[in-house]
Amino acid sequence: ERAEVRTRALELADGNVALIGTTTLLNDAGGYATLLDVLSAFATQSGHSELGSIPIFFVGHSMGGCTAYGFSRVHGARVAGFLTMKGACHNNGPALAAADVPGFFLIGAQDAPYRRENITAVFEAGRAAGAPWAVSTDPFGHGPILDFDLMFEWIDAILDAGLPSTPSGPLRDVAEASGWLGSRSTGAIATHACYEGTPSSASWLPNRETALGWQRMAGGTAVVSAC
Repeated sequence: ERAEVRTRALELADGNVALIGTTTLLNDAGGYATLLDVLSAFATQSGHSELGSIPIFFVGHSMGGCTAYGFSRVHGARVAGFLTMKGACHNNGPALAAADVPGFFLIGAQDAPYRRENITAVFEAGRAAGAPWAVSTDPFGHGPILDFDLMFEWIDAILDAGLPSTPSGPLRDVAEASGWLGSRSTGAIATHACYEGTPSSASWLPNRETALGWQRMAGGTAVVSAC
């Protein structure tokens, strides 16, 4: 699993993004500043000056997921996207800058209920504020995601939509209306224009492929692409 993740991660966006797996970074302003300082120092030491300002994509499990989300709340303009898995410590205040960052939250069906409650509350509040986020529940406990196709298809789509046109440019806005929505109760998916439920409570996916991947985990069958 580790070898597959490494191989697929190195292929992302031709290297034009810093993919960071968060596990031990302190989930506070000092920890975030440390990460930015380290990237800047690494840029100087390695001779890759682009690392000082390169977009960041976070993948975090448990406390690492909370950190990925927490960093995005403060430094969202630097974050291309975040995937947070099965944490119970997500800040339940306003999403702040993370409301503009594509995010994917993962819950474990056999994980502790308080983790599910924390993730669900943060997700629902963010979606109500228009955040481009999705949430999925896998059938497992407190382990990280095992559906690598779902994870990397979603990351690829988010990077395709949001990375700057030029290396030094700002991240592009990801338009909610251009994506798909998934019903958390039925697993049905539809284009944004064709979705018949309440968009603000549905999972948002960037394209058809990622919506089908989300549906694979959700267990639905209905697909509506025209209306």
